[in-house]
Amino acid sequence: MQATRRRNHGSERRARRAAAVWILLSMSVATMACQASSARGSRGTEEGTGLRLVHVANAGVLVTTASSSILFDALFHEPNPHYAAPTQETLRAMVAGAAPFDGIDLVLVTHMHPDHFDAGDVDRFMVKNPQAALVAPADAVEDLQASAPGWSSYEDRVISLDLRPGEKATRTVGDIRVTAVRTLHSGALQTPMNLMYLVEMDGEVVFHEGDSNASLRPFETIVEDRPPIDLALVHYWFPFARAGRSALEILQPGFIGLVHYPIQDPDISVAALRALRAPYVLLEEAGEAHSVPAREKEGG
Repeated sequence: MQATRRRNHGSERRARRAAAVWILLSMSVATMACQASSARGSRGTEEGTGLRLVHVANAGVLVTTASSSILFDALFHEPNPHYAAPTQETLRAMVAGAAPFDGIDLVLVTHMHPDHFDAGDVDRFMVKNPQAALVAPADAVEDLQASAPGWSSYEDRVISLDLRPGEKATRTVGDIRVTAVRTLHSGALQTPMNLMYLVEMDGEVVFHEGDSNASLRPFETIVEDRPPIDLALVHYWFPFARAGRSALEILQPGFIGLVHYPIQDPDISVAALRALRAPYVLLEEAGEAHSVPAREKEGG
């Protein structure tokens, strides 16, 4: 399985590099240069909605509102070497429920690649955090059930989603509404199952793309009959590629966190990403936090 994952990520890197050539030929990064939307480090915009995010590593993000707290793709420790992983200190803090990871209501897993998900780390977290629920693709849940020693203590808090590509499902966890759409994985891979999520909590709407192949129809499907998106978490290359920009036009988010930036062989420079105008922010450093600016609500 590890060899398959390495081959999948190798294909992913080759696809990104090919896309980068097209990007550099078709558009000028300089046209997008201006002040970054948020300062690096502790806090972003000071006036916000109460919706905040903390970057954990890679595509792993903690998102909080006044009364809800969600972890996306944050429980792992041995990714492909091209991507960052949470430190052992951060993993211990998540499992222990230490601030800012106290009171996590929901863990969302987009797919079971090791730079997004580790069964052992998820198992330890779920055992130690009895208030938390887990939503994940069926293949990731099967891996967890087969290998996790603590499975029986939290299996009733696990929602397994077995969807065909393009299918949508909605589940409610407490006061949190989760909509998932299955996509092909980047590189047009059928496996592992990749789920995009749209989460509604405390009147705020958050989207996470996982590792989609940027086909536009799933983006159209997930926003059908849903309120405007306050925060979208997507791959760092979305603003630079035609497919990514088209997907963002469908989502129309108020704030965009760019994730999954490689620590080896980057195909777009950090300087170019930092120079993007609002509403973009590159989630680059572990622990950096941002308040999501308020957007005008319909009828408000």
